[in-house]
Amino acid sequence: MVHTTQDYAGKYRQEIVYGSIDNAELSARQGINSFFDRRGNIVWYDDFEAAAAQKWKSGGIGGGGAALSTERAWMGNQSMKVTTNNVDTSYWTLSKYYSLPMERQMGAEVMFHISAEEPYILMVLSGYTGTHLNRAELMYDHEQVKLFYRDAADNWIELTVVDGISPTLEQWVPMKLVVDWDIGEYLRIFFGGTIYDMTGIPYYTFPSAITQKVITQLQVGTTADVAAIVYFDNFIFTQNE
Repeated sequence: MVHTTQDYAGKYRQEIVYGSIDNAELSARQGINSFFDRRGNIVWYDDFEAAAAQKWKSGGIGGGGAALSTERAWMGNQSMKVTTNNVDTSYWTLSKYYSLPMERQMGAEVMFHISAEEPYILMVLSGYTGTHLNRAELMYDHEQVKLFYRDAADNWIELTVVDGISPTLEQWVPMKLVVDWDIGEYLRIFFGGTIYDMTGIPYYTFPSAITQKVITQLQVGTTADVAAIVYFDNFIFTQNE
């Protein structure tokens, strides 16, 4: 149902929500979530409190790794710790695949904490339609203190970083990407305490015959010959944003 209508009303029905989990339990586990200006339905959520990190495909180049850690946590007792090698071209990626249809506005969000050195942090929201690959990307480069998105021409375009980010003991930064698969455009980007209106800006797309699916990815990479460490917590995938 539309969020401004009574939950028993039949007016303004939305698309079917796929794979929705128990929202009551989810709300209790999440605690405060006002950082993200959330407007959609939560489809999948990982607070990284599981006993083993089996919910994500993990891999990279140049060495590194990802593992659940009690060293840092935004909420709860654990987060996902991603480490790169001390080589400039090293990176490590977490990927999650969803066998969902392409349903209107989709969003991916996460909290991150930079623990060591000056990495880049990349968030990717990809969708295979059966005929094309749609790919929206958001990247924060801590060495340059710059935020970028990838445009339709496959170029990085800079956005102004309003909020100061530093690898302090417990500074957790919200990061969110929202796209509209129907019109092939970005909708919103959320970083730190700032919402960027991306209406009318197309993302990158190209022909592909790969079977229909959606993929969300988080990547940490080096910007110098030093190892980087980043912690992720409270990853959420939404639709009908």
